[in-house]
Amino acid sequence: MKNINWFIAAILFSSSSIAADFPHRADVEARSKAVGVGLTKASLLHREVGPGAEVAASQLLTHWANGSGPITTAGTYSKMIQGNNKLLFVGNKGWTLRVYADGTGVEYRNFPYRKAHLAAVPIDKQPTLSGLDAIGRDFISKNLGGLVSLGQNDAIVGHSVRYERLGSQAVDGSPATTSTVGAIVTYSRTLNGVDIVGAGSKIVVMFTADGTPWGFSYDWPTYTTTTTQQQVLPLTGIRKRHASLISNPANLASDTEQHFECGYYDVGVRYSKRDSNALIQMACVSQRVVAMVGDTQRYQVNQDNGLFRMGKVDVIPAGVDISSDSSWPEALQISGKGVGTNSSDPGANASN
Repeated sequence: MKNINWFIAAILFSSSSIAADFPHRADVEARSKAVGVGLTKASLLHREVGPGAEVAASQLLTHWANGSGPITTAGTYSKMIQGNNKLLFVGNKGWTLRVYADGTGVEYRNFPYRKAHLAAVPIDKQPTLSGLDAIGRDFISKNLGGLVSLGQNDAIVGHSVRYERLGSQAVDGSPATTSTVGAIVTYSRTLNGVDIVGAGSKIVVMFTADGTPWGFSYDWPTYTTTTTQQQVLPLTGIRKRHASLISNPANLASDTEQHFECGYYDVGVRYSKRDSNALIQMACVSQRVVAMVGDTQRYQVNQDNGLFRMGKVDVIPAGVDISSDSSWPEALQISGKGVGTNSSDPGANASN
């Protein structure tokens, strides 16, 4: 009798994400790296208190109560209070809705729909930035218009896209494949032509690979312009301040800045330690990747090995005089009110 060997080719899967920036963000970064904020003086902003978590939740629950698509609040749900900062609604069909603080921060997810629609597409067939932008803006306009409003001098701008990727490799040695299973689009905001940096004034729409929205979140307040004026440091002063905030470890291998964006800084309502009395003022946000040597022997043989990496985000105050904000560690350190403070401001005497 002839022997037949049966086998099953096992598949190994891994997931990752690939980020892409909209042209507007690239322009903001280029300007920020060249001139900083690009203003010598600015009027500070006041973040108005929102409608309240209960009011915002009621609007959203009602809007999608009869929905049968991926974003729905149909069916019964339970309501929970999580700390002093948010309400959580959990639908019997698996959707979740979180409403933060004063109602200006919201997060909705429908993970059961997402799990059931993980179909992948080849990378060359994935939704384009312009295509996702159009669908995202249409979704915002039709569904969030009453809660995500714009002032006369405001604009929603494309910020970034993160494509969700899935890779597979057969153990029989067949070529590995990578496909796209979704995308997460982030929008930001400009006010009088100045960008809002930080977690505030952001809208996120989550898509399946075919461009269907299945989740969203936003942090979107109303701002009023105050009579308080702030003199703005030139780029040299901002960079000197930034250097004073960085404390490099002895085992540092590299410190690479990935993004640098300047404008009005809003920490967002979801930050539990946020100072609600603080005005919105000028800052630059630096996102860095810091690599440190964890295995000296491996690193000495090959400087691409033996490392561990971590992301760092520094928010550098850009005003000559820093407006009071008890929840901003870098501002407290520069002004001499935080742990590890400097005896003098290294950027205060910088000139153009």
